[in-house]
Amino acid sequence: MMRAKLAALFFLIIGMSAGPAAAETALRFSLDFIMFGPNSPFVYADEKGYFKEAGLSVRIDPSSGSGDAINRLASGAYDIGYADVSTLIEFAAKNPSSAPKIVLFIQDRTPSTILYRKQTGIAKPKDLEGHSLGSGATDAGSRMFATFARLNGVDAGKVNRQIVDFRLRDSMFAQGQFDAIIAYADSMLNVRNLGLDVAQMARLDYADWGLNFYGNAMIASRALIESNPDAVRGAVLAAAKAWRDAARDQRPIIDALVKRNNLSKLEVDLERLTFIISNQVVSPFTRANGIGAVDAKRLDDNLRLVGEGFGLASVPSRTDIFDDRFLPPTDARKFAD
Repeated sequence: MMRAKLAALFFLIIGMSAGPAAAETALRFSLDFIMFGPNSPFVYADEKGYFKEAGLSVRIDPSSGSGDAINRLASGAYDIGYADVSTLIEFAAKNPSSAPKIVLFIQDRTPSTILYRKQTGIAKPKDLEGHSLGSGATDAGSRMFATFARLNGVDAGKVNRQIVDFRLRDSMFAQGQFDAIIAYADSMLNVRNLGLDVAQMARLDYADWGLNFYGNAMIASRALIESNPDAVRGAVLAAAKAWRDAARDQRPIIDALVKRNNLSKLEVDLERLTFIISNQVVSPFTRANGIGAVDAKRLDDNLRLVGEGFGLASVPSRTDIFDDRFLPPTDARKFAD
């Protein structure tokens, strides 16, 4: 009887000392666009419980674009997000005290490209002279075209560049109104779906012609970095896990997306995620060094060239836009063989 009472007292004391479970830290996450295939690993991280394992409760919302996502974090409305690196560089140049910082590079390769019809005779940048080139006005690839032209000896004045609404660009190209367009690499999928034969199409990827930029990255607000670095560290680890899973098998990622967003189309989003993974996320560099790995010189070149292309009065430094303190160990970031 005495032994039973002592045991009961022991467990009572243990229970009292343990106290209530620690509350999860609530974070607001802004995507770079709608919730779709190319950003779905973040949704998977939530559905899979990776954020929860890190003690986080994350609300993931779509946005109207990278600029919107960055502004949300800078204003304090959101804590973490996903955005284009070049867009962040420009924002940091103009808003140095409030700009979010990159905490995990995800796309090792910029998606900016020039998509063209092979029958036009275009095969290298110089061949764009004398041809029509459709482009938007504000996307990074369009704004960097003058620098792309300079680096590759193209007389931009001899290119018949036509600025159009980016939402019409791909369809106008498919209709034959341009010989080439400044687009994103996955526009190849768009024009295929509009009836063009992709075997007759080719790309001049900016990354292969002097503008080897980083694409999208995970960002965190300065307020969160300063007030709760452990939350940032946990969010980064969760995201790295999810993107590593995505590199291994894209289908579970899209299943999680479809569960969360009933407007998603499984086959379409699966194809887009697969394309992004193989074209922009997994590269020889990230295979060797893990997702989130950064080449310092390459990032410095990225900053300098964006400063030129965007006409920035001042160019932020590497440490102005990137905080590497939250990267998990290399083994936790490497892709499976």
